[in-house]
Amino acid sequence: MRLPTRIAAALAACALTLSIPTVGSAATTVDSAADAAAAEAATGAAAAHMATDATAAEETAASGASNPTAGPPADPATAGGSTAGSGGGSQPVMLIIDGSGSMKAADVDDKGTTRMDAAKDAAKEVIDNLNDSAQVGLTAYGMNTGSADSEKAAGCKDIEVLSPVGPIDADGLKKQVDSIKASGYTPIGEALKKAAAELPGDGSGGIVLLSDGEDTCAPPPPCDVAKELVEDGVDLKIHTVGLRVDEEARTELTCIADETQGTYADAEDTTSLQASMQAAARTALTGYEAQGTPITGGEDRASAVDIQPGQYLDSLPTGSGEITESTGVRSYRFHLDEGQRGLLSATMIQPWSDSGRVDYDAVKMVVSSAQNEYCMRNDTTLASAMNLGDLPPSAFIDTGAIGPDNARVEGSDCFTEAGDYIVTVERTGGSDQTKDTPFPLELNLVVQPGTDPADFPEPATGPEQLDFLPAPGDQASPLGGGTSFGTAPELKDPVVTSSINVGEVQYFKVPVKYGQQIRVRADFEVPGKDKAVTGNPNLWILNPLRQEVTSVRPGEPGAHDFDNQEDIFGDEGHAYTGSRQATVLALNSAVPVNPRNLDGEDDPKFKTSPVSFDGFYYFAFSYSDIHGESFGTPGEYTLSWDVVGDPTDGPGAEGAGDTGDDGDDQAAGGGQSVLMSALTWGGIALGAIVVIGAALVTILLLRTRRARLGG
Repeated sequence: MRLPTRIAAALAACALTLSIPTVGSAATTVDSAADAAAAEAATGAAAAHMATDATAAEETAASGASNPTAGPPADPATAGGSTAGSGGGSQPVMLIIDGSGSMKAADVDDKGTTRMDAAKDAAKEVIDNLNDSAQVGLTAYGMNTGSADSEKAAGCKDIEVLSPVGPIDADGLKKQVDSIKASGYTPIGEALKKAAAELPGDGSGGIVLLSDGEDTCAPPPPCDVAKELVEDGVDLKIHTVGLRVDEEARTELTCIADETQGTYADAEDTTSLQASMQAAARTALTGYEAQGTPITGGEDRASAVDIQPGQYLDSLPTGSGEITESTGVRSYRFHLDEGQRGLLSATMIQPWSDSGRVDYDAVKMVVSSAQNEYCMRNDTTLASAMNLGDLPPSAFIDTGAIGPDNARVEGSDCFTEAGDYIVTVERTGGSDQTKDTPFPLELNLVVQPGTDPADFPEPATGPEQLDFLPAPGDQASPLGGGTSFGTAPELKDPVVTSSINVGEVQYFKVPVKYGQQIRVRADFEVPGKDKAVTGNPNLWILNPLRQEVTSVRPGEPGAHDFDNQEDIFGDEGHAYTGSRQATVLALNSAVPVNPRNLDGEDDPKFKTSPVSFDGFYYFAFSYSDIHGESFGTPGEYTLSWDVVGDPTDGPGAEGAGDTGDDGDDQAAGGGQSVLMSALTWGGIALGAIVVIGAALVTILLLRTRRARLGG
């Protein structure tokens, strides 16, 4: 990835002033040499806590036998499984709802809605959006006594577990929510103790607390309770939401969150309350919810497991701790007929690291002929373990259309005959915290049948700029994004709004057919505007295989490299900024979806193959802050989108979007359009240089967390 010249020059000057190293990004190449250049760049990046300019090259051989056989079937109970600490899956969470007398106040909106009714609606909205795998309970306080002085002794013990933590029963849980009454005292400290005790095991998990005031029963002070839980070794994060609170209550609720590295959010009305509760629940439940058909891949080529098109969930065993050493190999076998094109992606789910240093993990994918292990294509992606607000690392391989003509595509000169192919996925690197922890792996195989060029227009040779979407106004519908590609909600309304926490990535999806382009606009309200460097929004457009879609900034022809775009930077399908003001990020896919976008690609900056098949495309939005100054302060954003162009039918791509979980993300195979049949994304001068340099460092550090080391 090329660092824009203007930014590089400014950063170099600032680096001298700040005594910091200049930041670059790893370039992407395909070569027949050894991995030495990539390894050296990665090792240097880890030592310097940032990526450096490097050229990556891939090795020419993969170990293993040449006659693969099917491996043992996966154990559905363990294959691809992950714990709360592993970055995938769901951790147990207890919701705590304030039932104190002050919740009777009818001041949430101009319709006279009470705080209690608004809280119930928000809680039920959260429950409706929970995944089937969620482990959730419900606790309320203050609803069985009055708030008179004579009732304080009883009121401060009035804490009731309405539903223990367990598999989600949405209807039953919502009935319990409806039973809560606003009546008594606010024993927050004791409620936190009880909620933590209700979490399974050692009490690890999450708590989401909604309150409209401070504790009225202390001791124990609730902030002290939170601190004691952490000191006792409980891996617990408490996320608090303050509904129309005063400064004293806000301070208390913020302290609770801070002591447990949780989050705090203010809510003043029904819309902000729903958004804040959704964000808190998502953060408490999971970081990234890995999905797919459970499978256990073979440990080498000889034991490669047969797969069909679709999405699979496996796990990569422990890492080596060294970026130069591969461990955790998984192997799979698939078949391609002549004319078919194989599209593969491997997404490795890292846990969030709070080690205070930048450690690197890489996922490497190799596709080779089952008959000749030296006939291969490969891709490696390196990512920081401190991937706050970044996408998980994904490697991608496109075999090209199998047949004699495939030899014209670079790196595909031996992908010319129908037969079996082997895909191996490896893991390298790992921090001291994570190298002994298996990482969930989402493996995708999509097979696209051959196409007749006469059925489609000539491929695009340059970007097609669309107009900016209009400002969203006040018509946005509250909608929290998914915690992963597999849980991304399909966008129906043209404008939605959401609250987002620092380090969180939210995913949405939209169906796109052949002949269509997509536009997206994100209006981000930056919290804490008084701080000089903090809070960086990111926006991506990605295809069904999680590849960044070559995109352009709307309304500015030829600006597909994002040079000279004021404070908005980007490349491929990603836009980002370090602005301290309200920010608008906007992208449109550079060309319409067209199978013939596979043809050519003479300009390495203008990659059209990611928009060569239709299906669900994704929008991802994140809020990053590597300095930690905005933790606990959610940002608000509004997402506007549409699809432009006349849709046409085209070849299906079997397996695109098929997570194997009976969700609505299933593929349409055969000759149908992908997914369409299954639808139901001086000093003053010196000071200025320091501030600008720090801002650029922030932006570039964020951008270089996920460097592609191969193709």
